[in-house]
Amino acid sequence: MPEYQDAARAAPSEASASPWGPALALLFTLLRRWKFRIAFCALLFAGMGVAAKLTIPVSYTSVEQLLFDPGGLKIFASDAGNTRLDANAEINFVESQMGVLLSEGVLSRVIARECKLVGLRADSQISDEVEPPASFRRLCQDQQAETTESSARAIDGLRKMVSVKRAERSFLVDVSATSTQPEFAAQLASAV
Repeated sequence: MPEYQDAARAAPSEASASPWGPALALLFTLLRRWKFRIAFCALLFAGMGVAAKLTIPVSYTSVEQLLFDPGGLKIFASDAGNTRLDANAEINFVESQMGVLLSEGVLSRVIARECKLVGLRADSQISDEVEPPASFRRLCQDQQAETTESSARAIDGLRKMVSVKRAERSFLVDVSATSTQPEFAAQLASAV
C-alpha cells in the first residue's frame, strides 16, 4: 500500500487538479509490479485456447434450400378457382411443411435409409458413399434396437444434427445438417 501512495505523491502538483495524473502513475506502478503475472496469464490463456482448438472437433454445416409455392393453395380438391384465405395462410402452409420436415416419420425414414447405407457399406457393396461419423452410427444402433425409447433417442439425436429455418418474408426454407464430416453433412441435408 505504501508503494501506491508514493506513486500518487510522485505526480506533479499541477496534476493534482486533474485525477488522471495520479491514476496513470498508479496504473504504471501496478503494471510494473504485476508484469510477470500478466505475461503468465496471457500465455496460460493462449495455451488453453490452442488446446481447445485442437481438442474440440470441427463441425461442418451443409444447407439445402427448398421453395414452397403456396400460390395454388386450395382448401378442398373440388375448388376450381382461387379461394380467399386470410393473409397468413401462405406462411402457415410453409411453416406446416417445415414441421413435416422435422416430423418423426420423415426423420425415422432418413435414419433407416442412411443406416441401410451404412450396412451396405460394411458389406462392401457400396464404396462411393461417405462413411458416417461415430455419432450417427450410434443412432443406427439405437434405431436397430427397435424399442420406442431407443427409436425416440435416435430421432432426438438426428434432430440435434438437423435444423429447418425459413427466411423472413419468403417461401424459401433452409434445411441445415451439421456433422464432423462435410460430405456426410451434405448427404444428410439432401436426405431430409
